[in-house]
Formats: sequence, structure tokens, C-alpha cells
Amino acid sequence: WMMPSQAPIARLIANAQKKVASNSKDGGGHFLLARLYSLQYAGASDQVGIYDPDSNPSLPGYQRIQVPGPTKHTPKAGEALLKSVTHYEHASQLLNKDAVVRLGQGWMFEEASKWVQAKATASPSEQAIRKLTTAQWLARASDAYRKAYELAKLADAAKEHMWIGMEDMASVEAAQNLVRLSRSRQISLSSAFVAELSAHI
Repeated sequence: WMMPSQAPIARLIANAQKKVASNSKDGGGHFLLARLYSLQYAGASDQVGIYDPDSNPSLPGYQRIQVPGPTKHTPKAGEALLKSVTHYEHASQLLNKDAVVRLGQGWMFEEASKWVQAKATASPSEQAIRKLTTAQWLARASDAYRKAYELAKLADAAKEHMWIGMEDMASVEAAQNLVRLSRSRQISLSSAFVAELSAHI
């Protein structure tokens, strides 16, 4: 098993942007950018572990797609959040059968919902985020989570073991998020669907 090398997130973003600029239909490139911007948004570190950073970069399986939010709502974090959401939109259209893309997209939609209630600043990115209400962002998150669950539930249920990695747990994590949002009354789901999700978890 090879350990990933550490690389600056800003450099990885710049390299990925060049590739996407030369091929706007590169779903994998948009997905990588969405994830890199989400890590920049979280702000835990300015570097990240990555395989083959210069030619074919890929994040290791243990790297959580559901990143924790930043400790402070800054314009820089808001810009990274908005860019992550934008690239997730492209990735979800180009990789529309990928449950992991939908899981990450739902998570960043949910993060965006928290910014609507945070202290407002004059930055363009934060103003753009606040064009939607908390309820609208949560509705988008719910839709993305449901798609992740539906795309992956049958394949995940057939697995004998669930490894600690986002690819193996997309439907489970999506189900957990839906149940959590439903029980906290942030979204509305039927009792039958909540029971189905709970059984899958």
C-alpha cells in the first residue's frame, strides 16, 4: 500500500483548472475540483495527501468527502464553498450515475444552507450563496442524498463487508444524512421512507 504524497491544495486546484479548461466535459476533473475546493473550504490544512499529483491526481479513499465546516465564515471560505458547489453541479451532470458525486454534492449543499443564517458580509460569493434560502439549499441537499442512495443501495446491500471508504458507503452515508435531517425537522420525508432508510443503515 503506497502512502500518498503531500501537495499544496492551491497548486492542485490550479493544475486541475487547466485540465478542465482544455476539456469542459471532463467529469472527473470537475469532481476533483469540487473536492479540492471543499477541502480549501474546510481550511484544516493548505496541503492534502494525494496520489500522482502531477499527471493523474486522485485523493486517497480515506479522505472524507463530507468535510467539516470551517471554524469561521470568512469570504475566502465562502468563495471556496461556492466554487465547490459549482463544480459539483458540472460533475453531477457529467457523471450522473455516480453515487459518490451526489453524496459530496448533497453535503456541500447542506453546508451552504448554514451560511444563509450566518453573519452576512459584502463578498460576492456569500451574496450568491444567500440567493437561496436555507430551506432551498436543504431541499437540494435532500435531492442529492436521495439520488446517491438510490444509485448505490442495491450494490451496497449485496456487499459482504463495508470497508472504511467513501466508495463503499455512499448509500449508507446518504441514508444517515437523510434520516438526520428528517429527525431534526429540516426536511420532510414520509415515515415509510425513513423506515426504509433506517433499515438500510
